[in-house]
Amino acid sequence: MPIIKHISVHSTPLSNIEYILNGEKNDEMKFATGINSTVDSQSAYDEFRRTFEYYAKERFFKSDMNFQYHKNDEKTKFKEKVRIHHYVQSFDPKESVTPEEAHKIGVEWAKKTFGENMQVIVSTHLDKGHIHNHFAVCPYSLDGKKWIDNMNTLRRARKISDEIALEHGLHIIESPKHKNTMKYSEWLAKQNGTSWKQQLASDIDKLILREEVQGVSDLANKLKEQGYTVRLGKYLSVKAPKQKNAVRSYRLGDGYSVDDLQYRILHKEQEISLTAIQRYLGIQREYAICMRQMQIAVFKKKPNRATYSDLRRSAELLNYLSSNNITSARELENRLNAAAEHYQNSVLKKKELSSQIEKVEKIIEDGKVYLSLVEKEYLTTDEKEKYKKISYIEKMDIDSFDNIEQRQKNVESLKSELAELNITIEKQKEERDYILGLFNTYKRDIENNPYENIQRELETNKQIYKDEHEQQKENIPLNNRGL
Repeated sequence: MPIIKHISVHSTPLSNIEYILNGEKNDEMKFATGINSTVDSQSAYDEFRRTFEYYAKERFFKSDMNFQYHKNDEKTKFKEKVRIHHYVQSFDPKESVTPEEAHKIGVEWAKKTFGENMQVIVSTHLDKGHIHNHFAVCPYSLDGKKWIDNMNTLRRARKISDEIALEHGLHIIESPKHKNTMKYSEWLAKQNGTSWKQQLASDIDKLILREEVQGVSDLANKLKEQGYTVRLGKYLSVKAPKQKNAVRSYRLGDGYSVDDLQYRILHKEQEISLTAIQRYLGIQREYAICMRQMQIAVFKKKPNRATYSDLRRSAELLNYLSSNNITSARELENRLNAAAEHYQNSVLKKKELSSQIEKVEKIIEDGKVYLSLVEKEYLTTDEKEKYKKISYIEKMDIDSFDNIEQRQKNVESLKSELAELNITIEKQKEERDYILGLFNTYKRDIENNPYENIQRELETNKQIYKDEHEQQKENIPLNNRGL
């Protein structure tokens, strides 16, 4: 029996549909079926959009902003309605199920689960080590009934899947068992941010960026000033107050061995500095701190470890925010929504223009036949039947081939307009996808680095700067203070 998983899609429904209907994944659309829907991604999107917007009274495309906006120091969470229910039905790779059978099972499951009145796309993907079905389900039926996903509906969906699979002689995919090698106390300390090793790594990260730290020995001295017991030799060993045992720095993760620390100190300018962060405003400053945390995370062994590719993407995002003077997450979302709306409007215009060209071309072809028939004195039975089918031409003011030629010129003009529109659509799609990529980068990074942590980091940095500034003032000779 296959297993069923559910994903709620709150944002970018077109991307979700395009992923599900990716020809490279389902053998060039060989295994794609629409229930009350087409299997062309753009057309399916428009069909889902019309149903959703009619019953939900909201715009179908709207980015998911599960971030916290601060108004009058009060935190408010925004949660958008589900745009698409995305289900995945996975088959055991050991099963001998064929793509045809898997797709048949998927269509049968969709009809039994959601009924005949829902818009559903079924696509069987073959690009992984196991065959699996993807389902895009519109949240509202054609008569306005809303699909609610909860444990009851999920259990029912899984039961139906199991019953259908049993009829086909399939088996269940056993859930893998995972062993947790981390002690609960260590896990809890890490989750609560109370691990002394985690705090030590954080202190080292901050000290590395200090101007006066020019080598590992300087770093060791600064750690001593903060109350750590330090021994520097082949290894850097550090013990926090109230701790029984010391830890060698390399055990803190990648980037904490003596050699790595020395390299990081010599190349500290490659990590975004606290001074640079202070030059940004609003969302730019928040993300600059988020970016710095990602840079530091490159050196740490953690589940959501950043990569150098992530850092390049983050630098691109920060530059985009700064150059476009975007200072809030809402502004970034609005820019994405505007780009998506421009693209969608152009696509709709293209469909209307293509339909108009098709109609005019049909009038031209039928008009030519009509004019040739009216010139004849006698018509055969077949010609009379043909004349009857194209009699609508009489109302088109086509009484000569000059009229046909004029309409042909109009078609050429429309085709020229369509060609220019295609170029515009391609550019708008690139812009939408580019901003969407940046938006997803922002969402991912902010979710991995919660706002509270960023704000706490910012306040800590402000205090560090204040203390350093006061210390510098005390060290300035009197004759240099303008006294």
